[in-house]
Amino acid sequence: LFAALSCALEAHSLLRHGASFSEHFYFMQRGGVRSARRAGWSPLDALADRFAAVRGPRRLLLEVLVLVAPLYLRAKLDPLLSADALADERDGEGRGGGGDGGGGGG
Repeated sequence: LFAALSCALEAHSLLRHGASFSEHFYFMQRGGVRSARRAGWSPLDALADRFAAVRGPRRLLLEVLVLVAPLYLRAKLDPLLSADALADERDGEGRGGGGDGGGGGG
């Protein structure tokens, strides 16, 4: 549900304003890909060129995916990763190893 609403919001904003919802809300403007390259070549230049070459409905779909996918993946992976970290902590305590349990002779 979250991803669907987010996609709808971003698609509407991109179609209507030519910017993501956040960009439009905070009055930010997109700079051209070429203007951002003044500092020199970066490994992402080829990817940026390919992204800039995409036009029409494919461009809209690509932009929505780039805006929504990271948020969706984070929302799905955070509970899994935090549950793994909790399980690892519990396993470490159960083994009784590594603490400052004294008896270290000296």
